[in-house]
Amino acid sequence: MAADFNVKSCLMLSDKMDDINSDIVLKPDRLKKRSDFLRVQHRGMKWVTKFFVIQKASKESSPSRFGLIVSKKFSKKAVDRNYGKRRLRAICGKVLTDQSESADYVLIARHGLNEADFTTL
Repeated sequence: MAADFNVKSCLMLSDKMDDINSDIVLKPDRLKKRSDFLRVQHRGMKWVTKFFVIQKASKESSPSRFGLIVSKKFSKKAVDRNYGKRRLRAICGKVLTDQSESADYVLIARHGLNEADFTTL
C-alpha cells in the first residue's frame, strides 16, 4: 500500500512539474571567462550611469550574454553584494533580453545601487 501511495504521489508531482516548467523563462547566457570580460572592456562601448556602468560589445553569434561585476569596493558585506547582483540580474532580465542585436554586456555596480528605486534603475 505504501508503494501505491508513492507511485500516485510521483504521478501527481510530475503533472505539477509539467505545469511549472511551461511557465519558466530560460536564463540568458552569462559571461564567465575573464577573457570575455576583457574583450567587452577593450572592444566595446561604455555608458556610465549613477548606479552602474554598462559595457557593450557586439558579436556575431545569436544569443546575447551578460556578466556582472560587484566587487568588495561596492560593499564589504557579502549580503549587500549579493543583493546588488540580484538587482542587476533583474535589470538584465527586463531590459537586455529584449534587445534584438546580439551583444555581450557587462554591468558594473556602483555605490547607491541597493538604495535606488527599481523604476529609477
